[in-house]
Amino acid sequence: MALTALWLGAACSLDERALTVHLNAGSAGEQSTMGGRAGSTSAGGALVEPVAGADSGGQAGASGQAGEASAGAPTFENGCADLDHDGRSDCAQTLLKNAQFSSDVADWSPELGATITWDASDLLGASGSGSALVTSSGSMDIDGNVLVAVDQCVRVEPGQVLEFFANARVDAAPEAGSASVTFWFFDAAGCPGDSGSDVYQVPPAVYEPEQTETLTGVTMVPPYINSVRVRLGVIRPFRAESFSARFDNLLLFAR
Repeated sequence: MALTALWLGAACSLDERALTVHLNAGSAGEQSTMGGRAGSTSAGGALVEPVAGADSGGQAGASGQAGEASAGAPTFENGCADLDHDGRSDCAQTLLKNAQFSSDVADWSPELGATITWDASDLLGASGSGSALVTSSGSMDIDGNVLVAVDQCVRVEPGQVLEFFANARVDAAPEAGSASVTFWFFDAAGCPGDSGSDVYQVPPAVYEPEQTETLTGVTMVPPYINSVRVRLGVIRPFRAESFSARFDNLLLFAR
């Protein structure tokens, strides 16, 4: 656990509030800026054969899983995934709204500097579904990296253990960037304010272009916390004109 101060913007003064950061992997980006909010911008079935467009996966298992895509997850006939391998559709378990991005990106809000659009490319190759394309644009002649994100607020209770799974893929670009998921925790319900009092980064950050990776993490809700903002982030060098990442199959549950 480390204490850190987060930049709120390239041209803004340093935010002196100390944030407790739980990092199970290395920091997603040095000198990253955590942008403020800009505004707001919508599933069970039987398991089927490995989805088209992904590298081959395994054989049928004891839980009835017919096969896995390259990211290591079975999929159901309705496009829902099973990233935690419990034999149940993640669509029926996740606390997040519109976690599969089947047809749009409703319920996800872009923070300052981020855009989110629906993309017809499902990250596990499921037909009739898609993913969220998150883009950071606008170069600046400054050293370091900038992080922008889209987010959704979820009600939680102190002491709960949160488990999270997601697929992510970054585009090939002249200057390398990465995709990252972070949690901002808030004392009050509704995730009020521009930044949380406690931060958790889901490992790992995704760097390898054009490959679907699975991010997974576990963290405990700190005392006095009642909401969490789940942030799908894109990290790029300040000098890069733009960088994009896709997110899909988001599973968040509490125990």
